[in-house]
Amino acid sequence: MNTEATTYLRHDHQRILALLDVLDAPPGPGPSTVEDRRARAVELVTVESQHRSVEEQLFWPAVRRVLDDGDRLADDALSHGAKATDLLQTIENAEAGSAEFEEALTAFSSAERDRIAFEEQQVWPEFRSAIAVEESRQLGKLIQGFHR
Repeated sequence: MNTEATTYLRHDHQRILALLDVLDAPPGPGPSTVEDRRARAVELVTVESQHRSVEEQLFWPAVRRVLDDGDRLADDALSHGAKATDLLQTIENAEAGSAEFEEALTAFSSAERDRIAFEEQQVWPEFRSAIAVEESRQLGKLIQGFHR
C-alpha cells in the first residue's frame, strides 16, 4: 500500500481521540467503572507513547528537513511533549478515579486535543505541500513498520 505519512499519523490521532472521548465522560460509580477507566488509561498511555516515539524519531525530523520553518514547528510540538509526558506518568501511576488521576486526565485531554489540532491544521497542510509524494510514501512505510 502506498500510503502517505500523515495517513498513518491520522489513524493514531483517531485512536487517541476515541480513547479521550471515553475517558472525558464523567466517571460512574462502582469498581467495574474504575477498572474500565484504568484499562482505558493504560491503553491511552501505550498508544500515546508509541505515537510520540514515531513522531520524534521519524516525523519531526522530516518536518525539520522539508519545511523552512520546520525547526520552529517541531520545537513547538516537542516542547509540549514534556508536559504531556508528566501528565501521562501521573495518569499511569495514580489510582483510577482519584482526584490526582482525574485532574491529570482532564489536563492531558485538553492539551492533547490542542496538539492534534495544531499538527493537523497547521503542520500537515504545509508538510504535504512541501514534501514529494514518493518521499511521503517512504516515510509512511517507515511509520507503518514502526507500528508492527
